[in-house]
Formats: sequence, C-alpha cells, structure tokens
Amino acid sequence: MARRPVFHVIRERLGVRTAMLNLVAFVLLSLLTLAAETGGPALVLELVTGLNYLVWVPLISAAIWLVVWRWRLSVLENLFGLLGLTLLVFVMALFVLRRPAASAPRRQDRRTAAPDERPEADRNASDR
Repeated sequence: MARRPVFHVIRERLGVRTAMLNLVAFVLLSLLTLAAETGGPALVLELVTGLNYLVWVPLISAAIWLVVWRWRLSVLENLFGLLGLTLLVFVMALFVLRRPAASAPRRQDRRTAAPDERPEADRNASDR
C-alpha cells in the first residue's frame, strides 16, 4: 500500500502520458455518474408528475449540491446503505409474497370452458 494518490503512483511507474489518460478517464467517468444521478430522478419525476424532465434537472442538481455541501460523508454513507438494504427487503418480499399457497390449484387461471359453456355474447358473435 503506497498511501499516495493513484495519479502519482501511475505517473512514477508508467509515465506522465499514462497518468494523464487515467486522470481524463476518471473525470469523464465522474461526469457520466453525475449525469446518471441527475437524469435518473428527473425521469422518475417526469413519470410521476407529467412535467418534462428538463424542468427537474436544475432542481435535482441543486438538491444534490445542497446534500453534498451540507451533510457529512458518514451520514450519506449510512443513508444510502440503509436505502440499499430497504431495496433488498422489498425485492425479497416480492419473491416471498408472490408464491401461491400450497393448497391452491396450480393452473387456476388457465381454465377453459367447454364449447357449450361459452358466454352468450361469444355464441352470438360466432353464429353470425
């Protein structure tokens, strides 16, 4: 463990060009992450409210800026960790609650009626 920034270690071992390539890739990846963290909630809010997502982008950007500026990193780590666990609980509940009871017939929703048991509207439509 070098206990130095990655940029300095790469610059010493692989040269300045490789270190700059690594730095540019890091900045581009950070910008893509920021765009996804801003655009994702904007699209969700568009679906919920019906307003165009471009209306929400500045508001969400301001909210992200305020959260990052005001809250301590430990609070953010705990908050997002708990939100991730909550998401896992919902996914597990979905799979557990989706299973039918053992006594319920397996193909209850796929029953077919005999030709003479068709509803009257269907019989009249086929007789014409």
